[in-house]
Amino acid sequence: MFWKIKDACPVEPTVKEWIEHGLLWFEQELGKDFLLQQPTITPTTRYFDRKLQSTEESALYCLQKVAEWMDVDPGKINLSFYSEETIEFSEGMGTEHDPESKTSAGMYQERQDGLFEIMIEVQQLRDPLSLIATFAHELGHVKLLGERKISENDEYLTDLATVVWGFGLFNANSVISSKAWHGTSHHGWSVGSQGYMTQQMFAYALALLANYRNEQGPDWAKFLCRDVAKYFDRANNYITANLADIKFK
Repeated sequence: MFWKIKDACPVEPTVKEWIEHGLLWFEQELGKDFLLQQPTITPTTRYFDRKLQSTEESALYCLQKVAEWMDVDPGKINLSFYSEETIEFSEGMGTEHDPESKTSAGMYQERQDGLFEIMIEVQQLRDPLSLIATFAHELGHVKLLGERKISENDEYLTDLATVVWGFGLFNANSVISSKAWHGTSHHGWSVGSQGYMTQQMFAYALALLANYRNEQGPDWAKFLCRDVAKYFDRANNYITANLADIKFK
C-alpha cells in the first residue's frame, strides 16, 4: 500500500479542483505566454544581489525587488510597520494569542491618494525569506484588487498569485515556522503559521505549473524545505500518472 500513498494527490479532490481552476483563471487573465515565461524566483544572487539583513533598509530593498518581478511600480507603494509582538517573560514563558484568532504578518490597504499601503509586522524583519513571502502576498493584493482583476478580497487566490508571479517557493516554505527559546532551567519551541494555503496546496500548485512549463526536475525545487519537497514529489508523481484528469496542463 505504500506506493499508493507515494503516488496519491497531496490535496483533497475539492482542493485539487480549486487549484486547477484557479491556475486556469490566471491563464485567462494573464495569458499563456506569461505563465510560461515568468521565472520561479529563488533566494540567490540572481534575484537578490545583496546580503539580506534584519533591517528596515534591507526590507525596503526586498520590497523593491519583489515589486520588480511582480511588475508593480515601487513608487506607488508606501511601506510601514506595526507590532503584534507577544510579551515574553523568563524561561520562555509569555502571553498567548487566542488560537481562534489568526495573527498577521502583513496588511494591505488602498489609499485615497492612489498609493498602496503595505504594512509589515516588525517581527518579519528577523526572517528576510519569510518577509519576501509576505511582500509577495501583499503585492498579490495589488495585482488582484489594486488592478481590479477581482472586486472582493480572496486570500487564498492571493496566495495562489504568489505562485503565478514566481514566489511560490518562498510562500510554501514560510507556511510553517518554528522558534526555539532557552532559559536558565527550561527550553522549548513554538510553531507559527503564515499565509492561507497549506504546504500541500503550494506543492501541488508548484508541481502543476512545472508540468505546464514542461520543467523536468526543475533546479529551483532544491530550495524547497523538506516537507514541501516531499509533497512536491508526490504531486509530480500523481500528475504524471493522472495527466488525463488534470485540467491545468
